[in-house]
Amino acid sequence: MERYSRRKLARAFLKLCERYPRAQVVQALAALMRQYKMLGEAELMIQEIAQAMFVTSRRLPLQVISARQFPTAAKPALTKFFERQYGATSVIATYQIGPDLKGGFVAYTPVSELDTSVKTKLNQLKAHS
Repeated sequence: MERYSRRKLARAFLKLCERYPRAQVVQALAALMRQYKMLGEAELMIQEIAQAMFVTSRRLPLQVISARQFPTAAKPALTKFFERQYGATSVIATYQIGPDLKGGFVAYTPVSELDTSVKTKLNQLKAHS
């Protein structure tokens, strides 16, 4: 049996989820990844599936990690930014606190990363000095 790319597997995963229970499809994908020694690529596979879901549904998952509680008043503006930036019909955002961040936030989507953290800015300054 030939080995398939993560992108092809992600597309197949979504098609199979339309016909079969998601748990069953996840188990089949895990077995395939184990068989082809792809378990080290699990995080990349998840990203491929998320990206394929965005392409087909235009619903954008957004994970925001901030140094402190993300301001409630700023959430709609951030959501609007990502809707406009990527043509998303909706943004499904989750927020959490990252104890290693000194300030700012990092926003992850299947298609990009927006890093406004103080930690990154300080590392950039160190690299240039």
